[in-house]
Amino acid sequence: MPGWLKIMLIVAVACVVLGVVAAVAGFLWFRAHAGELRERAEAVRAEARELGASSTPDGCVGGALRRLDSGRGILDQAMAQAFLGGCLEAAPADPRFCEGVPARSEIMASVRWALGRCAELGRADDQACARILGEVQSYCHPSQ
Repeated sequence: MPGWLKIMLIVAVACVVLGVVAAVAGFLWFRAHAGELRERAEAVRAEARELGASSTPDGCVGGALRRLDSGRGILDQAMAQAFLGGCLEAAPADPRFCEGVPARSEIMASVRWALGRCAELGRADDQACARILGEVQSYCHPSQ
């Protein structure tokens, strides 16, 4: 076996082992912190319902994006998404809010809509914004 092939195999095996170790570590971390994360999400949703009761659906989107500005990590994004969901549940219905919002099953339309909406909100090319807006799709199309 040529030396270069041995090196490539060693590198490939090392990458697989590191990937498995990272996945196991992530699983163990999440399992250890699941209760704390659940409590935090419930507190965020309660705060969101308070805002939603005195706001509009668009106000909820703005509130979620402001939360997102305070941290860009995956947990921050999850909490901003939980906030948006709770806020939208409590906000008075606005029939115009869901106009033009595609169902999540319409993948290409969803991507175009989310990126376009984020650009309208001054967040062009902001992938975190686009992910958060998935909650708007869930609100507008609850059966999908």
